[in-house]
Amino acid sequence: MANLAAYQKLTRVLSGQPFGNGVDGALTVSSGTTQSLTCKACTGTATSNELTIASGAFTNGDVVLIHQTSGDWTSGVGQWEVNKVASGGGTTTLTLTEALHYSFATGAQVLKIPMYSSVSITDTLSATAWNGTIAGMILFASSGTTTITGTLSAKGLGFRNGVGGVGQNSAGTQGEGEASVGGTNTAANGEGGGGGGGGGAGGAGGGATGNGGNSIGAGAATGGTGIQSVADLTTNFLFGGGGGGGGVDNNPTELAAGDGGDGGGIIFVFAKDFICNSATLVSANGNNGANAARGGGGGGAGGGCVLLQVATATIGTTKIKAEYGGGGTAGTNGSDGGGGSNGRVTIHHSGTITGTASPTFTDVTDTSLVESSASGFFAFL
Repeated sequence: MANLAAYQKLTRVLSGQPFGNGVDGALTVSSGTTQSLTCKACTGTATSNELTIASGAFTNGDVVLIHQTSGDWTSGVGQWEVNKVASGGGTTTLTLTEALHYSFATGAQVLKIPMYSSVSITDTLSATAWNGTIAGMILFASSGTTTITGTLSAKGLGFRNGVGGVGQNSAGTQGEGEASVGGTNTAANGEGGGGGGGGGAGGAGGGATGNGGNSIGAGAATGGTGIQSVADLTTNFLFGGGGGGGGVDNNPTELAAGDGGDGGGIIFVFAKDFICNSATLVSANGNNGANAARGGGGGGAGGGCVLLQVATATIGTTKIKAEYGGGGTAGTNGSDGGGGSNGRVTIHHSGTITGTASPTFTDVTDTSLVESSASGFFAFL
């Protein structure tokens, strides 16, 4: 895998500072916290410096990440870039310091990147769940050391699950995929798993599709598609798909099927030195499909993505995960839901990396991820 493009690094707008400028001070998370990011739906056109947002929320000087979170493949779903607000703060029309590299259509969001001087997480920092328009991500920069002895989690906070059928001869709905929420259909919904039989969802980085679940009455569901078969993984980072809901046959005693699992979200971290070992967990896992007391089990969700841009990282043994969720087990006369597929862990670094991830992380050496010796002088100007 090649290095990230210049427009996907903080140095695009912060010269010599690939891990941010630390203007937000130190972050300490010592009790369970949901990260509250400034984020809005947005649209913009490649080569333009203008970004239109849903409502005024940003301030001039904010460094932002723009991401095409949902949409079809022709709209560049999963593409993203870093930029900075030059003017227009407080309004719905932002002027950016750099011309947009990508066009961003409906389904895109823009998020302010918090700029910490150091990060210490001893409890749990979770993403806000994707609501169909915004969120689903952990995002921050740390110009010093980031130490995680608790949990950093976007588990099950990406594309949403399909719902299991309720009542005699009822089918479940598809899980949410990159283009849409699911309907009552046994076919795959892009990354989302098929409904009715509890289809497993596609992962955000795997070539494998989710496994199709079997179903009584509603027919076998198709597993969601892994994005490797349809997208460029050098640039695209996407949520895991939602698992399909299970179905119920025409036996009047089979009352309800299991819901599918929610897909994994995305974790973006820019950190000078990243330490995650001992009992820690950095997770973009998909959730398991629900078990069913009656009817078919729900499909497992796909794993999301973890992307680290660091100088050094100590990540322990399989403490960073973007794994799929398992299919739910069936009740009387039912069949189990299918499992999802893995997401992706990618680490870009200039120095040493020790440890392992699940799935195996993509290891990219990038000698540009080094602070300029003069950058500290300008950090708070």
